[in-house]
Amino acid sequence: MKKYILLLVLSVCAVSMWAQESSSKVQFHSASIGLGVSFYEDLTAISGNLDLGINIGKHQIKAFVLASTYESGALGAPLKKQIRTEEYDLLYGREFKIVDKIYFDGYAGVGLFVLERGKRSQGTHTQENTIGFPLLARGRFQASQLIGFGLQLHSNINSVQSIFGGGFFLQFKF
Repeated sequence: MKKYILLLVLSVCAVSMWAQESSSKVQFHSASIGLGVSFYEDLTAISGNLDLGINIGKHQIKAFVLASTYESGALGAPLKKQIRTEEYDLLYGREFKIVDKIYFDGYAGVGLFVLERGKRSQGTHTQENTIGFPLLARGRFQASQLIGFGLQLHSNINSVQSIFGGGFFLQFKF
C-alpha cells in the first residue's frame, strides 16, 4: 500500500513540476483527510481517505487514496465476512464557488481498486485488483483562507464490486 501512495504522490508532484516549467499557473492546491462510511453489498464500513491536489489554471488534479474495512457478525460472535477495499486514484475536477465561503467540488478519474476477502492468517485470503472509475463530489465551507471542512460523496465503479459512500473531510489549502 505504501508504494501505491508514494507512486500517486510522486505522479502529482511530477505533473506539477512539468507544468510549472511550461506555465506559471500551476500550484499546489490542497491536502485533505476524510472519515466516513462505505457500502458494499449488505455491509457498511468505516472508511478513511487522504488526497493531495494541484491547480492548473482553474482545473484540479488530485491523488486520492481511500481504504475501507467491512466486517459482519454480532459483537463477540465469529466473523461471517471480512472484506477490505483500497483505492489509489488520479482525479480531475473543478471547484465552484456557490456563495461566499461555500464551495462545491466535482471530480472523476481512474485508479487501481483492490478488493480483499477473508483473513490472511486463516489462509482464506483472496485479492482482486482492477481498474476503477471513481467519482467524488464535495460540499465545503471555507472557514478561513487555509482551512475548510464539509461533506463528501464517493463512488468507485469497477468490474469487481462497485462501492459508494460518504462522510466528512477537513481540507488544508496551500
